[in-house]
Amino acid sequence: MTTDNYPQPDPTWIYYQVWQQVTTAHAELEKLMQYMTQCEDASVITDDEIDQSLDKVSLAMLQAGEALPLRQEPQQENKLKDSTGLTLVEPYLLRVSQILSDEQIEVVKSRWNIKNVYTEEGNTFFELGRDMGQTHLPTVAEWLGGW
Repeated sequence: MTTDNYPQPDPTWIYYQVWQQVTTAHAELEKLMQYMTQCEDASVITDDEIDQSLDKVSLAMLQAGEALPLRQEPQQENKLKDSTGLTLVEPYLLRVSQILSDEQIEVVKSRWNIKNVYTEEGNTFFELGRDMGQTHLPTVAEWLGGW
């Protein structure tokens, strides 16, 4: 799958989260450039629109920098992983250390905002619609009930 002539990377890739933030910034810049081509005169409204777009780009780029693997603090999910098989690989990527059935996947999709589901090497990956956060993993593990 490609987006804007760029290949869609594997969600297990170490730079996947950085890639997502950079593509978000790129999309915002494209929108901003399109908007600016339609602006003939400066106005308070135009300046505000441009400023808001630049803020979105800046935020995405800051988040990309923070997502660099060597800048992240050691992950604390190992204890939970050992006992449940769940790992929050990235804020938006949940790994279940087994291949779930289609029925189990549908149940998970009905419970959380899931964008995509991937299976690879004995794992099921859920790309989440929002950051689940480490604090929610025990709830997820309990809800999945030891799958």
